[in-house]
Amino acid sequence: MKVKEISFEKLQRDKRKVRLRDERRLALGLVTAEQLQRENSLIPANAKITIPNLCETLERYYGK
Repeated sequence: MKVKEISFEKLQRDKRKVRLRDERRLALGLVTAEQLQRENSLIPANAKITIPNLCETLERYYGK
């Protein structure tokens, strides 16, 4: 499988394009700030995040 390489500059251009599109949509009233935030969120608002064993996890990251 061939891996597609992408440059940092291209990522930044794409990010700017998306931000400009979002700004236009917001200015035109096509979306609310809340809708835009939900669309761009990495973790959905209704996601349930659980840590099976919080004590064990904290010990692993921070020591005893």
